[in-house]
Amino acid sequence: LIFNVHPEPLRYTIKRRPGRYCLHCGAALANDSKGDLARLHVAEKHAGVASPNPRVPAGYENLTYFECVLDAVQHEKYRVKSGSQHRAPHFFVKEG
Repeated sequence: LIFNVHPEPLRYTIKRRPGRYCLHCGAALANDSKGDLARLHVAEKHAGVASPNPRVPAGYENLTYFECVLDAVQHEKYRVKSGSQHRAPHFFVKEG
């Protein structure tokens, strides 16, 4: 995924697309309307095992967004660094 922005295009890797995912094994699950197939997967493959995420006791999650990661070199280049006045390096800090 590439965003064409100034001063250079930002390159992202899509890790997961919208849909249901098992929290135990990370498998992409069938995306039915009510999550019946996701619950079936957890019951068959991970019976009796508590969810890895206590906040999501069902053992699966339903993403409604693309999970992306910025290219590592660009992340290092544009991340906010201590002493930078909390701005990305290509933006000028307005004085006064």
